[in-house]
Amino acid sequence: MKRFAVLFLAIILILSAAACGDNNDNSNNNNNGNSVSANKNVELSTIMTDIESKVTLPEMAVYTDVEDMLDIYGIKESDIKQFVAQVNADGLAQDEIVIVEAVNAESAESVRERLQKRYDNKLSQNESYNPTQAAIIKACKVEVNGNFVSLIVSPDAEKITEIYKSYI
Repeated sequence: MKRFAVLFLAIILILSAAACGDNNDNSNNNNNGNSVSANKNVELSTIMTDIESKVTLPEMAVYTDVEDMLDIYGIKESDIKQFVAQVNADGLAQDEIVIVEAVNAESAESVRERLQKRYDNKLSQNESYNPTQAAIIKACKVEVNGNFVSLIVSPDAEKITEIYKSYI
């Protein structure tokens, strides 16, 4: 009887150790080789710094005040967890990088609608008088990735988007 109890306990111990040993790592390697966990908070300022270090951007006006998000994009503070926003400072080229982490899925949809409106306005303003910039805008889009919403308008939009997506 003692042997049976010892054998039974040994089997339970082995099975519990095997279950604990299944270490699923929910991390992804981004293009920098850094490991970013799917559950870890992503700092958008870090993403923007990485973009700036890898892509030559024109002189950009940086928006850091949440009131700017309401004034310029119509995005309410209550929808924003964090954001980065930069717009070409000279006003001629239409470069613009806006990345918002919304507080939830409903807020992300609201942010998407506002950024889509900004995109549509930017495109319609440039179609008739600046076809070169209109072509750049047409190649870009508003994207939603979970609670992250982005509007990236740039001749380098593909590269910027790749850097951004490597973090989320």
